Amino acid sequence: MKTKQSGNRSEWKFVASMVALTLFCGGALFVFFKLTGSLHRGALADFDDSISNFIFGNRDPLMTSIMKGITELGNLYVYLAGVPIIFFSLYGTNKHWHRSIEAVVIVLSSFLLNTFLKLYFVRPRPDAELRLINLSMESYSYPSGHSMTAIVFYGFIIYLVMHYGHTKWVKYAVAVVLSMVVVLVGISRIYLGAHYPSDVLAGFAAGLFWLLFVIGWLRYRGFKSS
Repeated sequence: MKTKQSGNRSEWKFVASMVALTLFCGGALFVFFKLTGSLHRGALADFDDSISNFIFGNRDPLMTSIMKGITELGNLYVYLAGVPIIFFSLYGTNKHWHRSIEAVVIVLSSFLLNTFLKLYFVRPRPDAELRLINLSMESYSYPSGHSMTAIVFYGFIIYLVMHYGHTKWVKYAVAVVLSMVVVLVGISRIYLGAHYPSDVLAGFAAGLFWLLFVIGWLRYRGFKSS
């Protein structure tokens, strides 16, 4: 009887989590399409200008150095360098080493998805005189790749910590710190003149959708195999 009750609780918990993931996934997709529709109508100029001008007004040499350092946390090589840490952390505690492979797959797939979206929308980057870093002349702006991959990678780490962590305060501390990292990476892209604010928001929305989609698939696969 206890086994049956435990099984029923697991099933309801799984269903509830899938419903929540679906709702948040749909919400992220809605935001992305809403921004994209506004982009096509040319309705984002005032929004982008007001936020960009406010951020540009706070530029100074020290802040520029900080933002250049923060934006590096959104580079692909940083993610790939972090995979061994995930591997050894999970292998030493729960033997779930395969999660490091999943981290690589989810980051690379989000990078490829972002590349496809940029080539589809072909939105030019902000004017060169506004930029504080060098960028490829052939790269496009919408959605922000740094923002998209940051929310995917660091969000996946938050998921792993919340799922496998044992200490509650550590879980929430990691979630708060990494969430701040994601937000700061997005702000750094605006500050450095690499993206418009709407690029960053679209990157967050697309990245959140992909993150939740993959997590949902992993939970479904794990539930079916249990």
